[in-house]
Formats: sequence, C-alpha cells, structure tokens
Amino acid sequence: ASTLFADAPAALRRRLWRPLCLAALNVELEQASAQVLLNVLRDSLAAEARAADLLIPRHDLAQTFAAPALRALQAGGTEIRLRTPVQRLARAGPRWHLDCRGGAHPSDVVVLALPPERAAALLASVDDVRLQPAVTALRAIDAAPITTVYLRYPAGTRLDRPALALLDDAAAGRYGQWVFDRGQLDAANDGVMSVVISAAAVTLQLEVAQIAAAVAGQLSRELALPAPLASTVITEKRATIVPSPGLQRPAARLPVPGLYLAGDAAASAYPSTLEGSVRAGLAAAQTVIEDEHAGR
Repeated sequence: ASTLFADAPAALRRRLWRPLCLAALNVELEQASAQVLLNVLRDSLAAEARAADLLIPRHDLAQTFAAPALRALQAGGTEIRLRTPVQRLARAGPRWHLDCRGGAHPSDVVVLALPPERAAALLASVDDVRLQPAVTALRAIDAAPITTVYLRYPAGTRLDRPALALLDDAAAGRYGQWVFDRGQLDAANDGVMSVVISAAAVTLQLEVAQIAAAVAGQLSRELALPAPLASTVITEKRATIVPSPGLQRPAARLPVPGLYLAGDAAASAYPSTLEGSVRAGLAAAQTVIEDEHAGR
C-alpha cells in the first residue's frame, strides 16, 4: 500500500492515509495489501454517505453483538456450548466427530470460524492429505497486535469529543493513536479514557508500566489531562491477521466433504474486521446450503 500513496505529500500520508490503514487493517502502509485497503475505502469513503458514518458503541462488543446473537440463536432452538473447546476432528463414515473437553460430538457439517492458527491445528488433526495445502496456507498467515491503555481520571474529566485522533510517534514515546472518552459513551465509565495503539509491535518490547506512563504523558501534553489515578494495559498479541500483499487464504469450501471455513481464516476481500467476519460467515453458510442442495 505504500507504493499506492508514494506520490502523496508526506503530511497527507502521515495524517490521512497511514491512520486510515492502521484503523482498517491494523498494519503499517508498508505491510498492507493495496487491494485490501482499496476494498475497504471503496465500500466506505467511496460509497454512499451512510457507509462512512463513524459509529461508536456505547457498550462493549459482547453486549453490542455477541449477547444479541446468542439470544437469537437460542430463541431459534440452537444448542450453544460455551467453554467447550474442540481438541481434534475425526471423520467417521459420513459424519464428523468433534473431540471436545467432556466428550465427543457427532456432526454432519463443521464450520471452523476460528483464527488461522486454531483452524490450522484442527485441520492438521484430520488424517487427510487433501487438507495439507489449507493447513500450509493458514500457518503462513501472520498476526498483528493491538494494545489498549485504560486510564482512570477524576470523575467529570472530559474530552471535547467522545473520540479523538492522536498523532503518534513511537520514536518520541508517543504511542497512542486514538483516545475514547468512555464517560461520554456510558456514565458508568465516568473519567475513564481508553487509548488504542494499532500495529502495536513496539509495545511488545515494553513493560506495562512503561506503556501506561508514556500514554498518560502523551495525553497530559497534548490534551492537558491531569495525572491518571489508575491504569490498565491490555495487549492482544494476535488481534488481527496481517493482510500482506498476495496473501492467500483457503476458500470457505474445503476439499473434504462437510468441512468449511469462516472468520479470518477464510478467503475474503476484507481484513480482520466485523464486516469481514459477517461476510465470511454468510459465505460459509451459503456454501453449506448450496452443497446440501447439490447432495455433496
């Protein structure tokens, strides 16, 4: 993607194209597939006005997306088993057996909506050489981290807006890229600021206290905030895939009957986004339906 914007002025790259790439793909321009970035820009900034609306949830994503989805599935009669990880897959005649903690569960169809490394491990547990290319492709997918720093300030501490962009400079110890005033979104979080660091490989080399102190200092200098009362740092080391140029992900339909991929592991025009996950899930479901109708 860096080649795509090579002729853009340096200030425009730093203040517009790089932040867009970080927000959408969680990697630097130099690491990103230009095609994947263009797909996101085409369907947002180049689409109808509403497609580029900035929506900030007032509650965490579990309450916003996961909980309503679980309720809808349960209302439709779906059996949901949480905290029951699948250890291996085995084919027994026309059916699959999922070896889980607590026992095995038979299934006609298995959709692996998993991160690439977990999907690869389960596919490798199947004794079928036809799956080896998919396992190899999944294991070649790199992951990128995201760090979020939560800072608690005195009650009533506010930003001018619920969310602000920050101009980061890792060499100068300014790691924060976006700051969210959680108190403006939910009164229960009054005084809490969350600062997001995308493509956060630099934070993996630092102690938690160093990251929190650096980000607190950044907000103090740039937004005139006082010293925080408390802090918490959470780093998800494998938060998203790295959508590198030429990245190949297996298709939803795997070469063994009854086995499918969804989520970040599956082929997609999108990076690791909610939109990409929804599209991958729909594609897998549609493929299952087509195969059922075709008697595969």
